[in-house]
Amino acid sequence: MYIGGEKYNRFSFLVSKENFSYEDFKSVSINEKVYESTYAFGGYYSIGIILKDIKIPSNGHVLLPSYLCPSILLPFKRMNISYKFYRVNKNLEIDENDIVSKVNGNTKAILFISYFGFQSITDSVYNFCKESSLLIIQDEVHGDLSNNKAYGDYIYNSFRKYFPNDGSVIFSKNKIMQDKYTFFSRYKFYKILAQYLRYICTRYDFCFGSINLKISTKANKYYYDLQRNGMHIYDRFLLRKNNVKNIIKIRKKNYDNLFADYNSVFPDGRQKSACPLFFPILVNNRDKVREILIENNIFAPIHWSLPKDVNSVDFSDSHYLSKHIISIPIDEMVGEKEIQHIKKILSKKEIFRELL
Repeated sequence: MYIGGEKYNRFSFLVSKENFSYEDFKSVSINEKVYESTYAFGGYYSIGIILKDIKIPSNGHVLLPSYLCPSILLPFKRMNISYKFYRVNKNLEIDENDIVSKVNGNTKAILFISYFGFQSITDSVYNFCKESSLLIIQDEVHGDLSNNKAYGDYIYNSFRKYFPNDGSVIFSKNKIMQDKYTFFSRYKFYKILAQYLRYICTRYDFCFGSINLKISTKANKYYYDLQRNGMHIYDRFLLRKNNVKNIIKIRKKNYDNLFADYNSVFPDGRQKSACPLFFPILVNNRDKVREILIENNIFAPIHWSLPKDVNSVDFSDSHYLSKHIISIPIDEMVGEKEIQHIKKILSKKEIFRELL
């Protein structure tokens, strides 16, 4: 039994029936707003495409949440675009007053993240942005399968958070001209190889150990070096194979099952619109807790180790989260048997006393 880890492809997945597709849409309606769609290789590339389309002047900047994945900053640094942070509290709620206080004449856009599928932007902040002529960038990398409200002038996702394929779609008010396909990349070669080795490991209990780790590391090395940034043709093919309704159903069920017995970062339970990416909990002595989970074949990642740009004095809540958070897997491969195993391990005395 292996719980968590990166998505892998089953050989039967390649010949399974088509269940779902974004890619034939020339425009889509989300919450009665019409958006044009553009396909990119992944979320990192989508951010760069959006920033290029916005055309931020040299004296302009974008407001970013203080709790974020370090990779979000990479396109900004690569394109020499300035950014500032606004506060996010321990329950992953945005500080609206802090946002208002930090907006000035050089603020061109604000980025909002749907953490673990839970929407953070509110109606009042949306209205403030519109009154202040600020563009809204809505990060739905974690909220790809959530039925969240469309606030953004730009909305982007990352398919690999929920599916075994890469790729990203940008929804925007106007069509963005972009590379249509990526046909070959060293990243995809090593990524696909690693995925099928992991499938063999999981299916037949035959582990390639350090070999698979080396291949995955090599794949990640090449991810940020693509010359073309359109969605890979292999990923467009795989995207059609995902049974989205089933994935959403299982994730919601698993989240609610765990929330019945354990505290989440979100104290009020699952948002009605949310399809959760993980079940995030807070723990003391996280390294020890992760070690025990791994010993019991539960592979729980950390979202996130914050970039150095986010200082601990002004953004203490974000640093508290970064130090204590751990993400329990609840994906569609996690059935009732696996959920009971997770509960059993979380209830162990050496873990339970560390829960916050």
